[in-house]
Amino acid sequence: VTGPSGGQDVLSVPLTVNPRPAPRAPVANPAGTVTTGTTVNLSSSDAGGLTGLTWNWEISNGVTSVAYADVGPSIDHTFTAPGSWTVTVTAIDGLGIAGSNRSFVTVVDPLTASFTWAPTATPLQIRLTDTSTGPPIDSWSWNFGSAGAVGSTTAQNPLVTYPAPGTYSVTLTVTSGGNSATTGPVTVTVS
Repeated sequence: VTGPSGGQDVLSVPLTVNPRPAPRAPVANPAGTVTTGTTVNLSSSDAGGLTGLTWNWEISNGVTSVAYADVGPSIDHTFTAPGSWTVTVTAIDGLGIAGSNRSFVTVVDPLTASFTWAPTATPLQIRLTDTSTGPPIDSWSWNFGSAGAVGSTTAQNPLVTYPAPGTYSVTLTVTSGGNSATTGPVTVTVS
């Protein structure tokens, strides 16, 4: 500041700088891949030690978007479709200064074992076709009950030859990432 005599004086004005809220990236509990229909707790914390914040959430897969406004640093959300979902959390202080962070959640359909079967042109032979759904399947285990020498196999889509015409029981167990699913016994007719 320049005074009337041309001299300069220093004028000090207190200035308060509010830090931008910096929420941590949202964390899904349980973490990792979740199945469709699962309710997941999403939480964020430590916005630079600031208190009195408003928390907004947006969850999107590029097609569907769900927004939660003016909620806390933790929400429960049910994922209704498989795919890669982006979870964005925004913390807003009393002056309207906002900070955001995001993370990603992979959602898959539940593991379900199923199959179809059809006779082939070869007598006493059927083709089993895996129609299981869900996350990528690591292994298949077919059990043919007491079908004589048929026993079992780990092929995805086996051809099975039975020792004689009749009705037989078939069960399929599929495994994915340590989880498994099994069909009930399915009756097949061989001629």
